[in-house]
Amino acid sequence: MTPEPKSADQWFAEHTLVHTGSDRDFIHWMCAPLLFLSVLGLLWSIPVPAALAAGLLGFRWSLPAIVLALIYYARISLPLAIGLLGFVVLCLVAISQVALHAPWPVWQVCVVLFVVGWIGELVGRVLDRRIPSLARDLAFIVIGPAWLMSKLYRKLGLRY
Repeated sequence: MTPEPKSADQWFAEHTLVHTGSDRDFIHWMCAPLLFLSVLGLLWSIPVPAALAAGLLGFRWSLPAIVLALIYYARISLPLAIGLLGFVVLCLVAISQVALHAPWPVWQVCVVLFVVGWIGELVGRVLDRRIPSLARDLAFIVIGPAWLMSKLYRKLGLRY
């Protein structure tokens, strides 16, 4: 028998264990979205076979990842999925702007952002004397932004 999937509150409770509520949460507010953005950008950068690109105008490998992430978000909380759709759109706009204006390819920019994001997360966790969530479970690359969105919803008095 497979275990029940975790609820949003269960994921957030587990994620909260590595966050002390300190001023270093600022690091997480910067680095978790940066890591998510960089992974999307790296997926966006994977070359698409000509046959697939010809059949689907504008297809990028980030699209299936986004769809899967949004389906997952909707499973744990539809209101959070709606908010996170807005965040994903902002990420895609940022990636497209990098593609249009940066002097380097998107994948190179995203590798740098990924390294910076991880360094920031590691610094925050060393200061808190905690192991980063991602080190225990890679699912937190998706949960981190949802956790932050849930905190934003609470501040705005919205239910998730």
